[in-house]
Amino acid sequence: MRTLIQRTGSDCGVATLAMLAGKTYNDAANFMLAQYPEAKLVSTGKIVAGLRYFGIEPLQKRSRALVGVKLVELRHDALLQGSHKKDAVRPDHWAVWDCKHKKVRDPWGEDIPFYPSHYMLVR
Repeated sequence: MRTLIQRTGSDCGVATLAMLAGKTYNDAANFMLAQYPEAKLVSTGKIVAGLRYFGIEPLQKRSRALVGVKLVELRHDALLQGSHKKDAVRPDHWAVWDCKHKKVRDPWGEDIPFYPSHYMLVR
């Protein structure tokens, strides 16, 4: 898996869908635009719909809080919700856990720390 950088300030969901599905950014963006033309933000449900569209079934029905779980203990890739603010009350950003390389792939880039709060296993 390679890190895809988001193209605008609010399309981290598109980039994470592309990374998890092994598709291009444009493939993921075209799916989101076709399915949700009025949406400004991407929800877990929209990313899950995209994963299913591209043939990937999530291993969980919903995301789980990352409490008492270390990312390095996860045995599958995962969709991550979190924030670039350490004490954020609500998640406001999407990223990916790349299990094979034991790395968080943040579509914003690597220059700002990412603090995951929830995860959903996808493979």
